[in-house]
Amino acid sequence: MLQITSIKNGFMLDHINAGMGVKIFRYLNLDKLGHQVALIINADSKKMGKKDIIKIENIEEINYTVLGLLSPGITINEVRNEKIISKVNPELPNKIQDILICENPNCITLQEKYSGSVIDSSIKAGGIIANYDYPYLPTIYNCYNSGSITANNVGGLSCCSANLKFCYNIGEIKGTNKAGALLCDKNENIEYCYSLNNGVDVTSDGGKYPYVKVLSEEEMKNQSSFEWLNFNDVWTFSDGEYKYPTLKNCQ
Repeated sequence: MLQITSIKNGFMLDHINAGMGVKIFRYLNLDKLGHQVALIINADSKKMGKKDIIKIENIEEINYTVLGLLSPGITINEVRNEKIISKVNPELPNKIQDILICENPNCITLQEKYSGSVIDSSIKAGGIIANYDYPYLPTIYNCYNSGSITANNVGGLSCCSANLKFCYNIGEIKGTNKAGALLCDKNENIEYCYSLNNGVDVTSDGGKYPYVKVLSEEEMKNQSSFEWLNFNDVWTFSDGEYKYPTLKNCQ
Protein backbone atom coordinates (compact mmCIF):
# COMPACT_ATOMS: atom_id res chain seq x y z
CA MET A 1 0.00 0.00 0.00
CA LEU A 2 1.20 3.51 -0.80
CA GLN A 3 2.37 5.31 2.34
CA ILE A 4 1.38 9.00 2.61
CA THR A 5 3.67 11.13 4.76
CA SER A 6 2.19 13.66 7.16
CA ILE A 7 2.08 17.44 6.90
CA LYS A 8 2.90 19.87 9.70
CA ASN A 9 0.23 22.52 9.25
CA GLY A 10 -2.62 22.68 6.77
CA PHE A 11 -5.39 20.42 5.54
CA MET A 12 -5.61 16.82 4.42
CA LEU A 13 -8.64 16.06 2.25
CA ASP A 14 -9.41 12.38 2.55
CA HIS A 15 -12.07 10.03 1.13
CA ILE A 16 -12.37 12.01 -2.10
CA ASN A 17 -14.27 10.08 -4.74
CA ALA A 18 -11.76 8.50 -7.11
CA GLY A 19 -11.24 10.82 -10.07
CA MET A 20 -12.42 13.94 -8.25
CA GLY A 21 -9.05 14.88 -6.78
CA VAL A 22 -7.89 16.57 -9.97
CA LYS A 23 -11.14 18.54 -10.21
CA ILE A 24 -10.87 19.75 -6.63
CA PHE A 25 -7.21 20.62 -7.22
CA ARG A 26 -8.23 22.76 -10.19
CA TYR A 27 -11.29 24.26 -8.52
CA LEU A 28 -9.22 25.43 -5.55
CA ASN A 29 -6.51 26.77 -7.91
CA LEU A 30 -3.88 24.89 -5.94
CA ASP A 31 -1.42 25.12 -8.80
CA LYS A 32 -1.45 28.92 -8.48
CA LEU A 33 -1.49 29.49 -4.71
CA GLY A 34 2.14 28.61 -4.04
CA HIS A 35 1.42 26.05 -1.30
CA GLN A 36 3.14 22.70 -1.12
CA VAL A 37 0.51 20.21 -2.31
CA ALA A 38 0.40 16.42 -2.62
CA LEU A 39 -2.28 14.94 -4.88
CA ILE A 40 -2.73 11.18 -4.59
CA ILE A 41 -4.99 9.49 -7.13
CA ASN A 42 -6.54 6.03 -6.81
CA ALA A 43 -5.10 5.27 -3.38
CA ASP A 44 -6.27 1.96 -1.88
CA SER A 45 -9.18 2.30 0.54
CA LYS A 46 -10.88 -0.42 2.60
CA LYS A 47 -14.02 1.70 2.73
CA MET A 48 -14.18 2.97 -0.87
CA GLY A 49 -11.99 0.59 -2.84
CA LYS A 50 -10.18 3.53 -4.44
CA LYS A 51 -10.01 7.14 -3.32
CA ASP A 52 -8.15 10.37 -3.96
CA ILE A 53 -6.30 12.38 -1.30
CA ILE A 54 -5.08 15.97 -1.30
CA LYS A 55 -2.65 17.34 1.28
CA ILE A 56 -2.11 21.10 1.40
CA GLU A 57 0.69 22.57 3.50
CA ASN A 58 0.42 25.99 5.19
CA ILE A 59 -3.10 26.86 4.09
CA GLU A 60 -5.15 28.60 6.77
CA GLU A 61 -8.73 28.05 5.63
CA ILE A 62 -10.75 26.15 3.07
CA ASN A 63 -14.34 26.16 1.82
CA TYR A 64 -16.00 23.17 3.47
CA THR A 65 -19.30 23.63 1.64
CA VAL A 66 -17.75 23.59 -1.82
CA LEU A 67 -15.74 20.48 -1.01
CA GLY A 68 -18.83 18.71 0.29
CA LEU A 69 -20.68 19.51 -2.91
CA LEU A 70 -17.85 18.46 -5.18
CA SER A 71 -17.26 15.16 -3.42
CA PRO A 72 -19.98 14.04 -0.98
CA GLY A 73 -18.44 11.88 1.73
CA ILE A 74 -15.15 13.79 1.78
CA THR A 75 -13.32 14.03 5.11
CA ILE A 76 -11.61 17.35 5.82
CA ASN A 77 -8.79 17.04 8.37
CA GLU A 78 -7.27 20.22 9.79
CA VAL A 79 -3.67 19.63 10.85
CA ARG A 80 -1.66 21.74 13.28
CA ASN A 81 1.82 20.77 14.49
CA GLU A 82 1.46 17.42 12.72
CA LYS A 83 -1.70 16.56 14.69
CA ILE A 84 -5.27 16.43 13.41
CA ILE A 85 -7.22 18.96 15.47
CA SER A 86 -10.54 18.60 13.65
CA LYS A 87 -12.15 16.12 11.31
CA VAL A 88 -15.25 17.22 9.39
CA ASN A 89 -17.60 15.49 6.98
CA PRO A 90 -19.47 18.49 5.55
CA GLU A 91 -23.22 18.19 5.05
CA LEU A 92 -24.83 19.25 1.78
CA PRO A 93 -26.46 22.67 2.21
CA ASN A 94 -30.01 23.63 1.27
CA LYS A 95 -28.78 26.91 -0.13
CA ILE A 96 -26.12 27.11 -2.83
CA GLN A 97 -24.51 30.54 -3.16
CA ASP A 98 -21.70 30.20 -5.64
CA ILE A 99 -20.59 28.83 -9.01
CA LEU A 100 -20.21 25.08 -8.91
CA ILE A 101 -18.94 22.34 -11.19
CA CYS A 102 -20.98 19.14 -11.36
CA GLU A 103 -18.87 16.13 -10.50
CA ASN A 104 -20.83 12.89 -10.79
CA PRO A 105 -20.15 11.07 -14.08
CA ASN A 106 -23.21 8.85 -13.76
CA CYS A 107 -26.10 10.79 -12.26
CA ILE A 108 -25.92 14.51 -11.58
CA THR A 109 -29.10 15.46 -9.75
CA LEU A 110 -29.89 18.56 -7.71
CA GLN A 111 -33.24 18.89 -6.01
CA GLU A 112 -34.84 21.35 -3.61
CA LYS A 113 -32.01 23.89 -3.76
CA TYR A 114 -32.07 27.62 -4.34
CA SER A 115 -29.79 30.56 -4.91
CA GLY A 116 -30.39 34.16 -3.96
CA SER A 117 -26.86 35.42 -4.45
CA VAL A 118 -25.52 38.15 -6.67
CA ILE A 119 -23.09 36.37 -9.01
CA ASP A 120 -20.66 38.19 -11.27
CA SER A 121 -18.33 36.14 -13.46
CA SER A 122 -16.17 36.86 -16.48
CA ILE A 123 -16.78 33.40 -17.96
CA LYS A 124 -19.79 31.18 -17.16
CA ALA A 125 -22.36 31.40 -14.40
CA GLY A 126 -25.63 29.84 -13.33
CA GLY A 127 -27.81 30.10 -10.25
CA ILE A 128 -27.42 26.40 -9.45
CA ILE A 129 -24.81 25.06 -11.89
CA ALA A 130 -22.11 26.93 -13.80
CA ASN A 131 -20.54 24.14 -15.85
CA TYR A 132 -19.91 20.41 -16.12
CA ASP A 133 -17.46 18.39 -18.16
CA TYR A 134 -19.03 14.95 -18.39
CA PRO A 135 -21.23 13.65 -21.22
CA TYR A 136 -24.16 13.12 -18.83
CA LEU A 137 -26.64 15.97 -18.48
CA PRO A 138 -27.38 17.14 -14.94
CA THR A 139 -30.96 17.04 -13.71
CA ILE A 140 -32.32 19.97 -11.72
CA TYR A 141 -35.79 19.85 -10.22
CA ASN A 142 -37.71 21.74 -7.54
CA CYS A 143 -35.08 24.50 -7.53
CA TYR A 144 -35.18 28.25 -8.07
CA ASN A 145 -32.99 31.30 -8.50
CA SER A 146 -33.78 34.79 -7.29
CA GLY A 147 -30.30 36.31 -7.52
CA SER A 148 -28.90 38.68 -10.11
CA ILE A 149 -26.35 36.94 -12.36
CA THR A 150 -23.91 38.60 -14.77
CA ALA A 151 -21.43 36.68 -16.91
CA ASN A 152 -20.20 36.12 -20.44
CA ASN A 153 -22.51 33.09 -20.75
CA VAL A 154 -25.25 32.86 -18.16
CA GLY A 155 -28.36 30.84 -17.28
CA GLY A 156 -30.80 31.49 -14.46
CA LEU A 157 -30.65 27.88 -13.23
CA SER A 158 -27.71 26.52 -15.22
CA CYS A 159 -25.25 27.79 -17.79
CA CYS A 160 -24.76 24.31 -19.18
CA SER A 161 -27.53 22.30 -20.77
CA ALA A 162 -29.60 20.44 -18.17
CA ASN A 163 -32.86 18.62 -17.62
CA LEU A 164 -35.17 20.99 -15.75
CA LYS A 165 -38.44 20.21 -14.00
CA PHE A 166 -40.52 22.21 -11.51
CA CYS A 167 -38.10 25.15 -11.40
CA TYR A 168 -38.36 28.91 -11.73
CA ASN A 169 -36.22 32.01 -12.07
CA ILE A 170 -37.01 35.60 -11.10
CA GLY A 171 -33.40 36.86 -10.98
CA GLU A 172 -32.01 39.44 -13.36
CA ILE A 173 -29.91 37.72 -16.04
CA LYS A 174 -27.22 39.57 -18.01
CA GLY A 175 -24.97 37.82 -20.52
CA THR A 176 -22.39 39.63 -22.64
CA ASN A 177 -22.35 36.69 -25.07
CA LYS A 178 -25.29 34.36 -24.37
CA ALA A 179 -28.06 34.42 -21.80
CA GLY A 180 -31.13 32.38 -20.93
CA ALA A 181 -33.66 32.97 -18.18
CA LEU A 182 -33.55 29.26 -17.25
CA LEU A 183 -30.69 27.73 -19.28
CA CYS A 184 -27.96 29.26 -21.38
CA ASP A 185 -27.50 26.20 -23.58
CA LYS A 186 -30.68 24.76 -25.08
CA ASN A 187 -32.32 21.53 -23.95
CA GLU A 188 -35.64 20.07 -25.02
CA ASN A 189 -36.20 18.61 -21.56
CA ILE A 190 -37.40 21.77 -19.85
CA GLU A 191 -40.76 20.94 -18.36
CA TYR A 192 -43.16 22.48 -15.85
CA CYS A 193 -40.97 25.52 -15.25
CA TYR A 194 -41.60 29.24 -14.87
CA SER A 195 -39.72 32.43 -15.67
CA LEU A 196 -40.27 36.08 -14.91
CA ASN A 197 -41.01 38.12 -18.02
CA ASN A 198 -37.91 40.33 -17.95
CA GLY A 199 -36.99 40.36 -21.64
CA VAL A 200 -34.68 37.34 -21.57
CA ASP A 201 -35.65 34.20 -23.51
CA VAL A 202 -35.99 30.86 -21.73
CA THR A 203 -32.72 29.72 -23.35
CA SER A 204 -30.19 31.62 -25.44
CA ASP A 205 -31.41 29.96 -28.66
CA GLY A 206 -34.84 31.54 -28.29
CA GLY A 207 -36.61 28.21 -28.84
CA LYS A 208 -40.21 27.40 -27.99
CA TYR A 209 -40.89 25.48 -24.81
CA PRO A 210 -44.56 24.48 -24.39
CA TYR A 211 -44.13 23.46 -20.77
CA VAL A 212 -42.57 26.73 -19.65
CA LYS A 213 -44.70 29.68 -18.57
CA VAL A 214 -43.37 33.22 -18.70
CA LEU A 215 -45.19 35.19 -16.00
CA SER A 216 -45.54 38.81 -14.99
CA GLU A 217 -44.32 40.08 -11.62
CA GLU A 218 -47.88 40.00 -10.27
CA GLU A 219 -48.46 36.46 -11.55
CA MET A 220 -45.20 35.24 -9.98
CA LYS A 221 -46.57 36.29 -6.57
CA ASN A 222 -49.81 34.35 -7.00
CA GLN A 223 -49.91 30.67 -6.06
CA SER A 224 -52.63 29.95 -8.59
CA SER A 225 -50.11 30.72 -11.38
CA PHE A 226 -48.00 27.68 -10.42
CA GLU A 227 -50.30 24.78 -11.14
CA TRP A 228 -47.34 22.47 -11.88
CA LEU A 229 -45.67 22.90 -8.48
CA ASN A 230 -46.46 20.58 -5.57
CA PHE A 231 -47.65 22.83 -2.76
CA ASN A 232 -48.67 19.87 -0.61
CA ASP A 233 -45.20 18.46 0.02
CA VAL A 234 -42.48 20.59 -1.61
CA TRP A 235 -43.41 24.22 -2.18
CA THR A 236 -45.10 26.94 -0.14
CA PHE A 237 -45.74 30.68 -0.01
CA SER A 238 -44.35 32.30 3.12
CA ASP A 239 -45.67 35.31 5.02
CA GLY A 240 -42.29 37.04 4.97
CA GLU A 241 -40.76 39.65 2.68
CA TYR A 242 -40.15 37.13 -0.11
CA LYS A 243 -43.42 37.04 -2.05
CA TYR A 244 -42.63 34.15 -4.40
CA PRO A 245 -42.76 30.35 -3.98
CA THR A 246 -40.23 28.92 -1.54
CA LEU A 247 -39.18 25.39 -0.64
CA LYS A 248 -40.59 23.95 2.57
CA ASN A 249 -37.29 22.29 3.50
CA CYS A 250 -35.41 25.61 3.16
CA GLN A 251 -37.54 27.71 5.47
